[in-house]
Amino acid sequence: MAEYLPVPVVEASRIADDFGKSMVVILAYDPIHQLTHTTTYGVSPADKELAATVGDACAKAICGEGFKQRVRFEDYRFIDEGVRTQALEKAIAACKGARHLCLSLLAHRTGATDDLIDTIRQACDEALVLAQKAVR
Repeated sequence: MAEYLPVPVVEASRIADDFGKSMVVILAYDPIHQLTHTTTYGVSPADKELAATVGDACAKAICGEGFKQRVRFEDYRFIDEGVRTQALEKAIAACKGARHLCLSLLAHRTGATDDLIDTIRQACDEALVLAQKAVR
């Protein structure tokens, strides 16, 4: 039997981005493994929570008592705090480096437009604010 292949959260995130949705719930059935798979994504923390709740409710409705046997593949609600903090610290370091690079490019560069560099810098600033709040 082939290895089970879950639908990754990045696919739900892509659907949200491509179609301008704040929440995505994907229900899929794998006939080989006879499993119902639920993948959820939300843009904001509230959207994430609601999408996860809706996904669980759908899975319970479809699977009945089998819901108790579920396996979690990716679930932000159960990420180890140490792993979460380490990931945020790395994201903060990367954003600080990217922000510094953008400021340097704005001062001494050729090729990249001001708009492109400023868009990247703004995204880094927003990510830094959110990540630093989450670490504290």
